[in-house]
Amino acid sequence: MLSKSLTLRKTREGLKYLYKSLLDFIYPPFCYACEERLKESERLICEKCWNSFKVYEGGIKIEKKDLRLLGKTHFSECYAIYNYNVKTLKLIHVFKYSAKSSLSVRMGKELGAVIKKNIFERKFDMIIPVPLHKSRERERGFNQSDLLSRVASSESGIPLFNDIVIRIKNNKSQSQLSFKERIVNVKNIFRVKHPEMIKDKGIILIDDIITTGLTVNSCCGELKKYGAKEIICMAVIHPVEK
Repeated sequence: MLSKSLTLRKTREGLKYLYKSLLDFIYPPFCYACEERLKESERLICEKCWNSFKVYEGGIKIEKKDLRLLGKTHFSECYAIYNYNVKTLKLIHVFKYSAKSSLSVRMGKELGAVIKKNIFERKFDMIIPVPLHKSRERERGFNQSDLLSRVASSESGIPLFNDIVIRIKNNKSQSQLSFKERIVNVKNIFRVKHPEMIKDKGIILIDDIITTGLTVNSCCGELKKYGAKEIICMAVIHPVEK
């Protein structure tokens, strides 16, 4: 009996080791932001880094002069929740391009908390994520803006509508384009599927990152065309272009 008990215990310990090894393979035990070793309870990003991504209670207002918009601005205000720095940029890149979709939970909760607690005393009727083209979403496996919006909706209590706007052109990623190329790249890329649902509505449009503002402004232009009353744009970060 003793040897059998010992065998079972060793088997359990072996399975536990295999499980931990598998977990370390899926979630490397180093923080993606600072590259320090993670504690056993941490995943992907260490708590020290999360705490350093300061969440401003009212959001960080992105002034229109800090964007690079041409022509009419179709949203009334624009906010980010984290300071822009090397670590927060790494956070977004890992989330977006390394299929670490679980990171959306904490970021989405903090987006939702900013919306719920502070940002707007005005009434907003819906949250809409900036859509990806279907082929891009299939390739990536998820739409990062949709994941953030789902959690933010749950946290804030504002309903999510993720099928009102679609992206009809599989345009190039803005990140590798010149400013002139970016302007052309976002023209006529969105379509409103259900215009009757947005007339006279207050909308919060969510994206993971707002750089020049051209993509969100293009999306807002389509929403405004069909009678959206007011649109606020929100993102996790806003890179400051030099």
